[in-house]
Amino acid sequence: MSIETTLPMGDLINPGQNRLASVQIVNWGTFDGAHTIKVDRAGTLLTGDSGVGKSTIFDAMLQVMDARPRMNEAAQNNSGTNAEEKRNAFSYMRGRLGTQGADDGAGTAYQRPGATWSAVCLTFDNGLGQITSLSVVMDLPATGTEHNLGRYYLVHNRPLDLQALQAGMRGRFTKGSLETLLPGAAVFDSHKMFAERYRHALGVEDEKAFNLLRILQTGKGLGGTVNDFFRNNVLDTPRTLTAAEEAVEDFSHLRSIRRQLERARQQRDHLQSVPELHTRYREAADALAHNRALAKEGLPAYRQRLALEGAQRTAEKLEQAATAARSELSAAETRRATLKDQRDALSTRYTEEGGGAIATLERELAAAAAQLRSRETVENAAKDELAAAGIDVDFSPAGLVTARSRATELVKSLSADLDAVKERSSNAHGEAWSLKGQIAKLENEIGSFRRRKSNIRQESLDQRARICAATGINEADMPFAAELIDLPAEHAQWRPAAERTLRSLATALLVRGEHMAAVTRFLSENDMQGYVRCIDVSVPVDGPTEPGPDDLITKLITRDTEMGRWVARKITAHYDFVCVEDPAGLADVAKGVSLGGAVKRNRSTTEKDDRHTKASDNVLGFDNKDTVAALGNELLALRGVFEEADNLSRQHASEQDELVRRLAAVRAIAADERTWEDLSADAARAAVAVATDRLESARDANADLEQIRFELDTAELDLTAATEKVGVLKGDAARLDADLAAAVERRTALSAKAPEALSEGLRSALAELFEPFGDLTDPARLKEAAGEVERSLITEQGRLEKTLLETRAKLERTFETFSDKWGSDFGTSVESAGAYEDRFEDIISEGLPQREAEFREYFNNRTYERFSDLLQLLDEERRSISSRLLPLNSVLRRVEYSAGSHLEIEVATTVPDAAYKFRTELKNALPMMGSRQDKADMDARYAALEGLVDRLKDPEEKRWRAEVLDVRSHVTITCTHRLASGHTYTNLQASLMSGGEGQRFTAFIMASALAYQLGIVSQGFSTYGTVMMDEAFVKSSLSFAEASINALHEFGFQLLLAAPEDKVDLSRFLGSVTEILRDDVTNRSGVLERGLGNSRSVDILLR
Repeated sequence: MSIETTLPMGDLINPGQNRLASVQIVNWGTFDGAHTIKVDRAGTLLTGDSGVGKSTIFDAMLQVMDARPRMNEAAQNNSGTNAEEKRNAFSYMRGRLGTQGADDGAGTAYQRPGATWSAVCLTFDNGLGQITSLSVVMDLPATGTEHNLGRYYLVHNRPLDLQALQAGMRGRFTKGSLETLLPGAAVFDSHKMFAERYRHALGVEDEKAFNLLRILQTGKGLGGTVNDFFRNNVLDTPRTLTAAEEAVEDFSHLRSIRRQLERARQQRDHLQSVPELHTRYREAADALAHNRALAKEGLPAYRQRLALEGAQRTAEKLEQAATAARSELSAAETRRATLKDQRDALSTRYTEEGGGAIATLERELAAAAAQLRSRETVENAAKDELAAAGIDVDFSPAGLVTARSRATELVKSLSADLDAVKERSSNAHGEAWSLKGQIAKLENEIGSFRRRKSNIRQESLDQRARICAATGINEADMPFAAELIDLPAEHAQWRPAAERTLRSLATALLVRGEHMAAVTRFLSENDMQGYVRCIDVSVPVDGPTEPGPDDLITKLITRDTEMGRWVARKITAHYDFVCVEDPAGLADVAKGVSLGGAVKRNRSTTEKDDRHTKASDNVLGFDNKDTVAALGNELLALRGVFEEADNLSRQHASEQDELVRRLAAVRAIAADERTWEDLSADAARAAVAVATDRLESARDANADLEQIRFELDTAELDLTAATEKVGVLKGDAARLDADLAAAVERRTALSAKAPEALSEGLRSALAELFEPFGDLTDPARLKEAAGEVERSLITEQGRLEKTLLETRAKLERTFETFSDKWGSDFGTSVESAGAYEDRFEDIISEGLPQREAEFREYFNNRTYERFSDLLQLLDEERRSISSRLLPLNSVLRRVEYSAGSHLEIEVATTVPDAAYKFRTELKNALPMMGSRQDKADMDARYAALEGLVDRLKDPEEKRWRAEVLDVRSHVTITCTHRLASGHTYTNLQASLMSGGEGQRFTAFIMASALAYQLGIVSQGFSTYGTVMMDEAFVKSSLSFAEASINALHEFGFQLLLAAPEDKVDLSRFLGSVTEILRDDVTNRSGVLERGLGNSRSVDILLR
């Protein structure tokens, strides 16, 4: 093919700008041996047939510029398919020829199968005599694979000295050997360090510029919209991200100061009760000591004193009573002697006038009467047995025989009846006993509910009490959810449904976020002896926020407190069950509950739990009045049932007892073998009648003896009464003498033990205690009174000890928790209360004010400065994008995009709602300078700022963080085509254009992006200016390609283009042409260079 000659370059182009001058390649793909490609400062076109090695050269250059280059990417991007075989550095170094053979033992054939080395060197010249060469040298052992490939990078001030490498190479390359062979060269075994060095040498600060160069070289295109391309590949990472990190890091110091402030506040709150408790403890200890002195020392002495005074008064009274008793006894004895003489005289007279015979008859009558009574007892017992047995016969010899015959028959029938009655009685008794147990259980339940206000089970309340006692949390701050939920009277019929649906939530403890760690720790370290469920109310509730018209929450009321409102939100969001009165209505809703308590959880699951249906099982309610009333009604009904069952039981028991008695009587009659004479009292009655007749006949014979007998009986009675009186008076006198002796002895004994002297305070206190009992002369009364006083002292002592123990326990628990949380050198015993009280005073007088001042100072100054700078930087960085991009339009206006038209980049501010909200919240969270803030306002602002900082640090909020801080997403970059007529086409996209149009548009945008990155427009100059493009403008017409090249030239770039032969006309816009040739026989490539002004013949040696 003919090679056209380009126009002379004229004056030196862009002196001071590093432009590619040459490319050296050694043993790379089909380029066997050493090859040098000269690159004109005005640009060079690499051309040749397909497959001659153009992309091979660009892949070689990528080895220098990229740590992980993708080979032949431009050809793959333009063809739309992947290469059949992936190229890599190993295959290029070996010079892969293809596959040998067709059998299973086939292998890959290489041009350089043995030990070999390769090198690529890019030499840049700034036109002012400064040379910078960037090289990569690689080696492979004879049997090495791609894993054995060695690679070193070099930065030097001259082209790579290939002869020195070839001549001095001994074995494989090392860093030391390369530094020896190439003096002055900087050798690197890491591309990262190499890239940092060559970017500095070429004057390129940001790696993104080389990323753009790689995109241009491989022909990837924009990869999306103009906005996405600039945002992802062009715009610098905004300083707002670093500023936010620094502000967040600095906030950690404020957080530390805040923790110290919170620590001081918590210590103050923790020790708040210590002064009062310590005072109460001292007062209780003093009162207890006084009480013990009264009981131990004062009471015995005071009681002894009262006993002595009482003994003296008692002895005096007894002495007077004993004297009076002796006088009365003497008079009674004289009266008894007189009556005895009268009786003796009458007895002698009665005997002398025949009274002895009558006395004998009287004794006989008495003996007969006694025998009659004995026989009547036996007879009556026999009659009673007949009556008890229910046998109605005459009490006669014949009747007795009949009764015994009937009794034998009744024994069998009554035994069978007794078994049936016993069974009925047992059943009735069991039923009554069961009901009695139910009544007792129900009464206990009612009593338990009356002793508390909540419907929650007592064991659950005890569990909460344990948690609160251990953690110091007030029970009011940790309610059960059920205590915050109730049903109004008009919706009372929905209680069964609400109880079933909300039971799991209702029985859960609601814990504030700041208490959750302490509660969790206690639950983890202790056996709760049951099930405990806690819910952290600080966690936001997700789900619906507004209830439906028939949702369950509309049937309930919740307490108007913070936690009550949380419960309402929770039920609204997670228990959004529709209430339907007709169970058929459940089919029409996704989640619902019927009036009877059937719960439809989802489309496929409906359930009903009847395990907790009793009134005592209810848990919902602000108090338990309704539960107590329901249980009271249940108790009344149960008592009525019990009364009926108890009456029936008593009736059956009475029947059983009656039957048992009758059966016993029947058996006794059947077994009785006594004769009629053994049972009858008729003979005894006849004997009494005979004795009575004889006595009456004797008395009728001597009528005068009756008067004497009457007088004698009277005298006997008087004497007996006198004798009894004398005995009583003797006993009274003896008792009085004994009492007097005992009183005198007790007085003497008490006098011998003089009572101890008491202090006035103890004496007056004891006198006040004994005053209600009045006169205590009686020792028993004194003992009783002393016992009452002692019991009152013991009771008071117990109360004081309880107060002392409770106060001590509270103090020591306060000290223990203080020591556990913050550590303490004071110990945890009550003896250290004074030290803790002093600590409390120090906190409120010095420590807390100092911490508050330190926090206020840092928050109002350092923190404000950091975050206000961030707010300012968010605006500055966003505006800087426009200030750096919009000047590019001055260049774009000078380059025709098409006839008389040009492109224009537009930047619109599109701050996302999240970013706007973040800035507003951050601004509101910062302190208000120039105005005094109270504690509540500062705490609220700190809490708001802490929430924002925590969200900025949260790894799961990475997307939100980028949205609010990355100002690249706060602008929208578009490209507008302005025609000569004034018409415009906005928001141009390469993906909507034809292939050639797309390449032209991409070239313009890429040129603008490179100019932005290299600062060509803003600085007016760039120290780097080479752009390399493989498969350049293969889809574009010459006019499109010309416009694209002009744009790149206008932005100050040197072009190294690779294109097929049919695109050789591109050379007219460049400084030189280099043709790549390949010998198909030897599979080796070479280069042929042509340029105007230095044109010369070139011998091509294919090695």
